[in-house]
Amino acid sequence: MKKVVSSFLLILVYTNIALSICSAEENYKAEKESPLEWRLGIKPEYSAEELENMQWTNVFGNEMAQYYFNSKSLTKDEKQNDYVYVIVKAVYRDQAIINQLNDKYKSQLNEKDFISYSEMMMSFNVHGRKYAITNIKIFTNNKVMVEDNSIQPEYKPVPVKTFVDTMYEIIRNFARN
Repeated sequence: MKKVVSSFLLILVYTNIALSICSAEENYKAEKESPLEWRLGIKPEYSAEELENMQWTNVFGNEMAQYYFNSKSLTKDEKQNDYVYVIVKAVYRDQAIINQLNDKYKSQLNEKDFISYSEMMMSFNVHGRKYAITNIKIFTNNKVMVEDNSIQPEYKPVPVKTFVDTMYEIIRNFARN
């Protein structure tokens, strides 16, 4: 009787092992057949929001706002190499500015929304040391755009020791390369 039970248990164990090997082989073949789905490396995949945030580089900060520029947006004008365009973001810190903007766009804001940041398209005349803002988009804390305003460019001299001066240096280095 003991031999029958032990034989039966051995048969179950061997059957289980054989099934496991077959299953592992099928998984290996399935993985091997779809190389487009292979992922190399140990870093986790980034979400769309994380990838978008990685494009913005911190440039300057003051009591009014923290300023960033989109490194992928740097472009030279095709017709005039002296002009470079960039998208910058100002995340507002000053509560007085936020309150003023909230009052201005009150009709477009939801109950818990408030104005959080703006994105601006800036144009720089590198050799003339001048800049202009050509477009302003204003967003809420939930990334809802409340204004998209294109502006006729008026080139002004770059003021010293400001956000614009810092951006001008970045633009000048970009234009050299």
